[in-house]
Amino acid sequence: MTVLYVTEPGATVRRRGGSLIVTAAGDSAGGVSEDRLLLEVEPHRLETVVFVGRIHLTAEAARLCLDGGIAVS
Repeated sequence: MTVLYVTEPGATVRRRGGSLIVTAAGDSAGGVSEDRLLLEVEPHRLETVVFVGRIHLTAEAARLCLDGGIAVS
């Protein structure tokens, strides 16, 4: 069983193409905050995604998990 644990406070799980990506707020340069990429994974490699703490899941990423039979908790 392959489980992805997302533990970075304030991280966001998004869909990019056919993959799930995990981003977190980076340092702001000139007052503009840019997200930094923490992980990119193809959904066929996952069975479960577990969020620990304050994590955001976008609707597109939730749909990708739903369509792929990936449990989210």
